[in-house]
Amino acid sequence: MGIRVLSQRLAAGTTHTNSTDEAVLDSYTIPANFFNGTNGKSLHARGYALVADSNSTDTVVLRVRLGATTLTGTAIATTTAVDAADSDVCVYDIWLTVRDGDSSGTATTSVLMNDCDAVGTPADAFAVAVASLDFTAALLLEITADWSVAHADNQIAAQQFVVMEVVSDL
Repeated sequence: MGIRVLSQRLAAGTTHTNSTDEAVLDSYTIPANFFNGTNGKSLHARGYALVADSNSTDTVVLRVRLGATTLTGTAIATTTAVDAADSDVCVYDIWLTVRDGDSSGTATTSVLMNDCDAVGTPADAFAVAVASLDFTAALLLEITADWSVAHADNQIAAQQFVVMEVVSDL
């Protein structure tokens, strides 16, 4: 088994600041027909976001979404709202495997993601089957963040995001 890197972040992403609207920290567009007709094909994505600054007891929530359009996909993982502090790290590790690769197929997902809290915080595990995905169209895999309070000191940005195709040697 091997991997092929499909996308990687080479610089920090756009900072999500001063807003309570859910915002995309990072995303990867899975090309149309990438999964179509292929049972067992897998993507693996890993990355982290950094809380550069936070205000008082404001909380932040991270989500992993999968769907056709920005911020409308199924939330396959959602962290607990936590009081993030300056320099807190939010790590995500995502597996997406296709069970039924027909044009309206099903994918299983597993996500390990920690709340945006101090380094060493245990990760939460999420496992979700997502049905009726249109594999003939492009799909978005998105990492999003949502602050509880709009404040200029609330700042979070993706620092790393690598998306890999898992290639079978069989």
